[in-house]
Amino acid sequence: MAILSCGLTACNTGDLEFDNIEVQPITGTFAVPLGDIEYSIRDLIEEQSDTVDGLVEDSTSFLSLYYTDSITYNAENDFVEINDIEGGDTLDITRVNAGNPVPGPATLIIPTEDFSIAYENEEIEEELDSVYYSGGELALTVSSNAEATLNYEITFQNTLNQTTREPVVFNGTVNGEGSNMQTQNLNGFYTRLLGDDNIFRLTFDGELDIQEGQSFTGDEIISFEFVYQNQTFELIYGKLGQDSVSVGNEAIDIDFFEDSGDDGFFFGAPVFRFTFDNSFGVPVATDFSGIVSEDENGTQLSLEGNITRPDQLPEVLASDEPGTVKNTVIEINRSNSTIATLLSNSPSRLVFNVEAISNYYDQNQSNFVRPGDEISALIEVDIPLEIRLENYQQSFGFNLRGGLETEDVDSAALRIVTINELPFSGSVGMEIQDSTETAIYTVPDVLVFTAPFIDVNGFVTDPSGASADIPLPREAIDALNEGARIEMTATLNTPVSQTSRDILVKILADYRLTIKVGVAGTVNIDF
Repeated sequence: MAILSCGLTACNTGDLEFDNIEVQPITGTFAVPLGDIEYSIRDLIEEQSDTVDGLVEDSTSFLSLYYTDSITYNAENDFVEINDIEGGDTLDITRVNAGNPVPGPATLIIPTEDFSIAYENEEIEEELDSVYYSGGELALTVSSNAEATLNYEITFQNTLNQTTREPVVFNGTVNGEGSNMQTQNLNGFYTRLLGDDNIFRLTFDGELDIQEGQSFTGDEIISFEFVYQNQTFELIYGKLGQDSVSVGNEAIDIDFFEDSGDDGFFFGAPVFRFTFDNSFGVPVATDFSGIVSEDENGTQLSLEGNITRPDQLPEVLASDEPGTVKNTVIEINRSNSTIATLLSNSPSRLVFNVEAISNYYDQNQSNFVRPGDEISALIEVDIPLEIRLENYQQSFGFNLRGGLETEDVDSAALRIVTINELPFSGSVGMEIQDSTETAIYTVPDVLVFTAPFIDVNGFVTDPSGASADIPLPREAIDALNEGARIEMTATLNTPVSQTSRDILVKILADYRLTIKVGVAGTVNIDF
């Protein structure tokens, strides 16, 4: 302590002039880490798990989008509709006695007379074979203006009891001028029709009982009217011709693309799979041209391709017999449609508006229809993430924690270091933002990493590492001093093919990407 005291005492510090001392400026380099981010594809999925549905992962961690919905059609009246059937006729009474007056008492036999009547339905080109009733009634009214008593028997030759196969027979009497009405419940009966005009036959038999004081001139009129009314059917057979039907109109929300923007995904093997169950005895050709994708801006793309061509519409097969179901599976894929283009607009919604035409390829095909029959379909949207990316964007960022002290910085560069297992190359653009998230400086896109090696099956075999320095001009350096956050946007692309064949890569949930970001540069501190 004495030596130190002596030394200091020996120096006349009061004689020093500090203003005359020349201090050299300090120069050097610096590096400031801003942050790093490391995530797997699975991490990204879990971050969006509250909003993204439909992602599935197989045992190899290969990812697919998978959605399901269903459509059901059960309006049998579209195929055949039968309203009340009305008919009637007048007997030719002049045949009874050649038109000569006959005084009573006498009994005149009315010769058997056959009538052919049309059983008309809504579609005149339909050729009905037989209709089986579950309800309704057949009402018959017989009228006469003769003075005589009319005893009649009318047989509906083609309307039969389902058990006994015996026809419906009406027996009745009209006393003098007047009429007689009878009904038959149709439950348990069926009508067998003839020819392509849907004809059925009636037979009229009867006699006139002329009492004393009465006479028969032959000019009298005997007539009948009938109506099949309030009919319900348990089964209808026939050649039902062509009808257009709307099988279903359903929409599936696709939230996977919610943050992807307008550009992005081109899929290698997407499939829309329709598994139809048809209990109608009617085949229908399905028109899928009403399938559209819709992005978040409402822009729509329609499905096109061979599967929508009028001469190649796929057919849902008819049930073989009543009470059975016929299964038909129809796939829409890249080989028969523009499904990849349909999905290229990163849709937020898929609309499945499926129309159909019955007996499209054979209008003379025999059909059957029952109440309760239906055409139902399970819709499966199966989109394996075997993709081509084109300018797909993903954003991330780092806080500056109140800005960086940069007034003494001479030069600086943003350094980005990546370790990449993703099968994409990426360029990065940057915004320096203030506390209100307003950009105060923008750095244009720079390619910062390239895709690793991808084998012939579309899988990454080894990750790639890369670093890139992005020089920052004075304005950017000053913005770092003022800014609150750096927001970065990576634009991803799959490798460009040197041939006409697209390079498609498969996305595994285990793929990882590590990005480290920092600022490095030189400083000059002048005292």
